[in-house]
Amino acid sequence: FLKEAAPRQAWLATALAFAGVLVVLRPDVGTLGLVALLPLFAAFGMACLMLFNRKASGVASVMAMQFLISAFATPFLIGAAIAGHYSGIPALALSVPRASVILRCALVGVSASGAHALIYMATTRASAAVVAPMVYIQLLVAVTLGALFFGNRPDAATFAGAALVISGGLYLWNSQRVALSPLRAGEGVTPRVQPEP
Repeated sequence: FLKEAAPRQAWLATALAFAGVLVVLRPDVGTLGLVALLPLFAAFGMACLMLFNRKASGVASVMAMQFLISAFATPFLIGAAIAGHYSGIPALALSVPRASVILRCALVGVSASGAHALIYMATTRASAAVVAPMVYIQLLVAVTLGALFFGNRPDAATFAGAALVISGGLYLWNSQRVALSPLRAGEGVTPRVQPEP
């Protein structure tokens, strides 16, 4: 969509990180059934968000982009909530939430908005193919939060998968750093000639 060629390093980092995610999650498609496909829809939405971020880079400020994303998403979320309420599924019925639920939703809203702002700023400085693999770090954050707040202790497979995710991210970061180092040193940059008065 953006006519950007993904570098070989981005493909390798993505493969490493994705393998790490599979090791950590160990999805049981046979048991979950079609529900196991829901994360694919979420991943598709996240990929579209990154592509649109990159396409819109430089058009508006970070705050303006945050507002536009929220304004675009709100009608869909309201429609989904209403449809869920009238679907007859008890778990989707609307009710007045407790104060603790409102507080947690506010926390998620603030942290998600901050995360999107950072992703948007990253996509204005690098291609979507370079930024996308770094999002896999969210798995490590989820494992850490699960251990701290819910007592879900990671096992050896989780640590092995995390090592793959971290390896992919470090490899991509290092490859980008090496690619930019000649520019930092001033090599290959043609000095700007000052016009004579």
